[in-house]
Amino acid sequence: MIYIIIILGALLVLGALSYVVSQWPDQAPAKNKKEKKERPEPVVPQKDVFEVTEKFERRVRTLEAALQAAQADQKARLNEIGALKITINNLEKGRG
Repeated sequence: MIYIIIILGALLVLGALSYVVSQWPDQAPAKNKKEKKERPEPVVPQKDVFEVTEKFERRVRTLEAALQAAQADQKARLNEIGALKITINNLEKGRG
């Protein structure tokens, strides 16, 4: 008999809790709603094709000059390496 009273009491408490929970204000949908913000269209500046072309041509000329300088430096270093190899060979022949 006591078990029946405990079970009925528990059901009564669970029923009361479910009623209270069902009466709570519903905030979950407000969190799930995402406001769609209108994004402004990106501002595209009107550039003259001639200006853009000239800018890239200057950039290409700068890169070509840097490439030529690097190639000249490489050539000088290769010549220096060749001269050092000859010197090393002469020194080795003198020893041997």
